[in-house]
Amino acid sequence: MLKRHVLFLLLLISGFCAFAQNSSVITGRLVDEQSGEPVPFATVKLQNLLMGVVSNANGDFQIPSKYRDLDEFLVISCIGYVTRTIPLKELNTESLNVIRVKQSVTVLESVTVRSRKRRGDQDRDGYQAPKSYSAERIVALAIKAIKVNYPQDPYSYIGYYRDYQLKDTSYINLNEAIVEIFDRGFSTNDQTDTQLSLFEYRKNNDFPRDSAASVPYDNKPSYVSHSKNKYIPNAKLSSWGGNELSILRLHDAIRNNEIFSYSFVNVFNKEFVQNHYLKLEGETMLDTIRLYTISFESRYAASGPRNFAKGKLYIEKNNFAIHKIEYAAFNKTMRETQLMYDIKVEYVRNNGKMCLNYISFNNGFRLADNAMFKVIDIVYDKAAHAFILDFNTEPEEHSVQNKENYKFSLRGRPINMRMAVKTGARKVFLYPDDASAGVLEANANSLSSALKYEVANVRDVNNRQLDVSDNNTIFQFRELFVQRCALHDPVPTRYSLMKKDVPLEANQATAPGENVDFWMNSPLKTKGGN
Repeated sequence: MLKRHVLFLLLLISGFCAFAQNSSVITGRLVDEQSGEPVPFATVKLQNLLMGVVSNANGDFQIPSKYRDLDEFLVISCIGYVTRTIPLKELNTESLNVIRVKQSVTVLESVTVRSRKRRGDQDRDGYQAPKSYSAERIVALAIKAIKVNYPQDPYSYIGYYRDYQLKDTSYINLNEAIVEIFDRGFSTNDQTDTQLSLFEYRKNNDFPRDSAASVPYDNKPSYVSHSKNKYIPNAKLSSWGGNELSILRLHDAIRNNEIFSYSFVNVFNKEFVQNHYLKLEGETMLDTIRLYTISFESRYAASGPRNFAKGKLYIEKNNFAIHKIEYAAFNKTMRETQLMYDIKVEYVRNNGKMCLNYISFNNGFRLADNAMFKVIDIVYDKAAHAFILDFNTEPEEHSVQNKENYKFSLRGRPINMRMAVKTGARKVFLYPDDASAGVLEANANSLSSALKYEVANVRDVNNRQLDVSDNNTIFQFRELFVQRCALHDPVPTRYSLMKKDVPLEANQATAPGENVDFWMNSPLKTKGGN
């Protein structure tokens, strides 16, 4: 049992104001009818085609506008909200469609729930039904029912995968893919038996790229020698093999309930109940389905003094199917409490079985201080009549050549620049105007003590701002949103398969065929920026 380190497998966004609209897609944002807050991770399905997307963390989604001509309807559903059905033709292709959804009525219960069965009756698993169900009993029944509620035979699903990082409130390093997963059933080993196909992969260059944040983890903080400058504080990383998609799937504790998934769930079907305090909060609705809402917190014996976890389970009342698990783990010190990782997994019913709807995993990481973009040297070259600035990484050309970004003074007298020129990869020459050049020549012997300077609004080619430390937490997201699930699908022979130990970028994409029609639900981008 881990008490000092948190172990997991490895290889919200502020609102936008104006959007760069593409008429080939219909863009929407789901908001709460009362509060106006975004509704994330809601299912948005095309009613007749039984395919669709899941809204992102800001409630946004995209649907190709070509489906408007098919008399299609959008069915919007989310746990805790009333399901809405909207004709696709009513939505605008030229602007963002804001769609309001109404919260469903929450049924409050006491700590126990009365059983409909008579005392002494037996349930389908052969044991006698108690008079009432505690939170612990409900979760135990849900775990026992996994073999009944989830596919045991081969099936497949096609989904939209993406990984990205959030730096402050901005997307960076966004990569996207369309993939198909061939799962041989919950009775098989997901890591060894599940097969993957890649239909499309792209690096989305509509958003900034930051090479410093995209290097592999070494998990050595900056004070450790030979650090590579990217680490997750107070965590222990284990190499399990696999690429970013296959590792993401292993964090699905429902699918992988018989093996270790992450701290402090550990082995879900054996250790989850004993590792957490459980509380029945009441009931909520998913359309007409009644769900138990159970909150939980980790026990001290499982998480130790420096960490804790909390979250919620949503379990169907009639058959104990687990619809959703939300799990967040934190590290705490005397000064602060920091989110370490956050996992959300949701399943939806499909022809009598529960199929994955989405999985979202994010973890915080830090970059060491020496990854900060900064000026490492500045000299005045008498021969060139210019200041020479030497940066530690390559500056972005437009910002570094803007002379207004430099404020120099000598004993309180401004030194005005007439021109800034980038020379080579990391050097910039600043040329003072004639009057300032004369002042500098006259005071050449006292420049080191009398000169003051400030450089502002300059960024490097990785979009890092000058003198702003990257030793702040950045959040890494990996997410898979299912667009269509097909039960009883045979073993894949129609497509080439992905090499699961090779990153998606290095895998060969396969032609999806004529009957595969899916799209990337890319984040919406503001006009003129992120």
